[in-house]
Amino acid sequence: MKISVGPAPSHWGRKKIRKFYRELAESPADHVYVGETVCAERSCFSPTFLTGLCDTLRRAGKQVFASSLILVKESERFCAFRELAELVDGIEINSPTFLSLARHHFAIGGAFLHVHNSVTANSMAARKVNKIVLPHELGLDTISLIAGRCSVPVEVVVHGHIPIGISAACQTARSFRRNGEGCGNLCGRYPEGMVLQAGQKPLFRIEGPQTLSAATYCLVECLSQLAEAGVDTVRILPQLNHTARIVRIYRDVLDLKTDCHDALKELKAVCPSGLCNGWFLGKAGWVYESPHMPSRRVKSHARSVMPNRKPLDAKPQRCISETDRFALKNSCWVHSTDDIICEVARLAETMNRDSRFVKELAGFKRTRLVLSATDTGRGFLILLDKQRVTVRPYSDGPFDVRIRASEQILWDVLSGRMDADAAFFSGKAGVSGSLITAFRVKNKFLSLLQKQLACRLAAESESFCKSE
Repeated sequence: MKISVGPAPSHWGRKKIRKFYRELAESPADHVYVGETVCAERSCFSPTFLTGLCDTLRRAGKQVFASSLILVKESERFCAFRELAELVDGIEINSPTFLSLARHHFAIGGAFLHVHNSVTANSMAARKVNKIVLPHELGLDTISLIAGRCSVPVEVVVHGHIPIGISAACQTARSFRRNGEGCGNLCGRYPEGMVLQAGQKPLFRIEGPQTLSAATYCLVECLSQLAEAGVDTVRILPQLNHTARIVRIYRDVLDLKTDCHDALKELKAVCPSGLCNGWFLGKAGWVYESPHMPSRRVKSHARSVMPNRKPLDAKPQRCISETDRFALKNSCWVHSTDDIICEVARLAETMNRDSRFVKELAGFKRTRLVLSATDTGRGFLILLDKQRVTVRPYSDGPFDVRIRASEQILWDVLSGRMDADAAFFSGKAGVSGSLITAFRVKNKFLSLLQKQLACRLAAESESFCKSE
């Protein structure tokens, strides 16, 4: 999945905005959105200023998109945005006023177009919109349904203070008993918004005419679910500090360099107002709840299928057989999806270095095998591409073969403890996709994977015996 960074939601001024995008240019973000979306009176994005930002971001390899206003009062705003659209790689449309520009520019439908179903999404696609940003309040089931039926890619916000509502009147100005036209850019005094509390609990942030959540929306633990749902891009909404660091944290989780639990701890440290994700899980928006996942082991990234300690009943006088060793390993190892991904990735790396296995894989051409755990909602992708096996910690896009089962059954099939046909006919695993490809994957790749695992188990068993 790609990562995008949305437009700055607050009035920061040119100096802060320029510094922000320079820092963002060094981050691993793929797409960057610029422009004023909330209040045209405070916009600092003139053509000259935007040209400088675009040059900086493009040199860093970023695609730059200009975001439109959400509410438009004068026709002059349309003309000004049309001029800015000529300077960027594409536009984000946040108001139907700008839909006509989709015929002339690469266009993305913003979250404020309120696409709540696939019918609306396909209607937007028919009007030349190339991607849809889904509204922030949608849950996983709705996102999956829209992404599966929509003819264009979808983008989902995964981090930031999410918009609750927007008004034609400036709430910041009203709090000082002024109107919007004579406000003197009072929102510049509150670069992170005015926090409204109920008792001791922060509920909202007033940011000019826009109301944001006080807590930071965070879906770092749900990235694999979004990938399995078919989401193309995840978006991070900027905050005053640490945005580039937040982008790196999400990139590391997607690349399996950081565990989502460790990433969550880092994000809590840079989000002092707390986290929330309730809407995504069908709960109250201000709550945060971790998705149901098995407990994580401390050394899950570099974990071997061998237990790290000697079993209590091990006898040093005799060598433990491969079968005994395998049974012992399965009694000690917790088969979470993270562990399975790491284990299969290690096996794949070994296979890629072995010329015998590479030769047997030559018949596969970008075959996508998706494995989905029905008990945790997690999934991952195994890509068989001619002479290489690649394992990815998410399962985005189309697939050739998909296997659905519990985490334990998935590991039993991958390791050879359970025959794939037996798992299917007993109803413990479901297979979808091309039947012919499924047979080839079972007879070729799974047998190679099991053989590689058996070879390593035998080597580790021999090493264990020698140590005894």
